[in-house]
Amino acid sequence: MILINDEKIWSFELALIGLPFRLEIKETGSKNRESKIYGSTSNGKLVEDCLISFVFCRS
Repeated sequence: MILINDEKIWSFELALIGLPFRLEIKETGSKNRESKIYGSTSNGKLVEDCLISFVFCRS
């Protein structure tokens, strides 16, 4: 996990469909987190600004 600046953002490297993906989990509130998966191609170009976005409650 990597803490960027003072924001609680964690970056993970995922291998999905043979492409490098980065998963960022950012806290939107004291009980909620928002997760977004960004994908990039082999040349480093972003596939989509946000491929997957979901919010879940922290137990």
